[in-house]
Amino acid sequence: MKLVCTFFFSNILAMAAWGQVTVSGNQYTHANSSNTYEQASPLWTGGAALIAQAGENQVWTLAGWEPANSAVETYVPITQAPSLYQFFFNTPFLYPSNVSTHGLEVAAGDIGAELPIEITDAFAFFRNDANGYYATGNAFSLQGLPIATPNAVVERIYPWPLEYGLEFSGEGSYLTNLLGFGAYGQDSERSGIVDGWGTFEGPYGNFDVLRMRTEIQITDTINIEQLGGGQSIQRPLQVNYTWISPEREGPIMEISLINDQIFSARLMVDGINLRTEENLFEQGLSIYPNPSPDGFQVIWPGIEPLQIQLFDAHGKLVYSGSQTGHYFSRNNLPAGLYLVHFSRNGEALGSKRIVFTE
Repeated sequence: MKLVCTFFFSNILAMAAWGQVTVSGNQYTHANSSNTYEQASPLWTGGAALIAQAGENQVWTLAGWEPANSAVETYVPITQAPSLYQFFFNTPFLYPSNVSTHGLEVAAGDIGAELPIEITDAFAFFRNDANGYYATGNAFSLQGLPIATPNAVVERIYPWPLEYGLEFSGEGSYLTNLLGFGAYGQDSERSGIVDGWGTFEGPYGNFDVLRMRTEIQITDTINIEQLGGGQSIQRPLQVNYTWISPEREGPIMEISLINDQIFSARLMVDGINLRTEENLFEQGLSIYPNPSPDGFQVIWPGIEPLQIQLFDAHGKLVYSGSQTGHYFSRNNLPAGLYLVHFSRNGEALGSKRIVFTE
């Protein structure tokens, strides 16, 4: 009887230990992390099954993955960021809340409103410390003039350690003054829960993971001096599903929903089967204005035409055609969030979000 009881309790303890997937700060994105991600094609339909699974000891199997393009994210130590940016994000006695450990060079449109002016050297800054993972602010050069925007409210994206059942929340706020143009800012609130643990099975390997469900509410503030005023625009609620593994320095998989419809998805790639086409957004492809009440201009320095597909927040194709730097008219499309998907000669290149206002 003693032998049976000992065997029983030993197995119970082994099962409990096996099920405790946790992720700490030293296992997540930090300085010198470099991750490659494939973005899903707008036509990929395999996300609903992944989202539906929650709870303990799950197996999330990625089926029918259809990538559109790929990109590499390399996080530089804060000491390697441009020196003026370090003044705002690496000076504890002046900006203690905004001290950062690393930064990510990003496309200009990813840090604020799309503007018909030259924005270069754009960075998003982060801090990974014992308490959590934080978004600390942004910086960029506006027609050669460096501009840094430390977050007035530093947003905690995740607390450490992450474990099943943990609930978390955070809020952030910033305002960027663009001399001669106006201002752009954001207020954000997030709340989430670690709602599952188990195994993620994908084309690039199987991983022990935690799954997070996070609700994000963002309000944009836009002030354009030429128009003599501004407005605040509340975006539709965004819900992110994120799979994180202690085996990789970043999310294995992320799926974003708008109005309960999958709007974007990306998958970490293990350095194989990558697309090598040029990043056209770095070459000057953009859309302006964004947000917009009427439509948008496609700004593209190339001479060949681009094919454009416009998807609404429900994933429905509402426009398909070719353009070479011409204005896209909104026509009778309702206000809301849309995805503009670009391709060239039938080859997918990437996507941009556009908000049509009332």
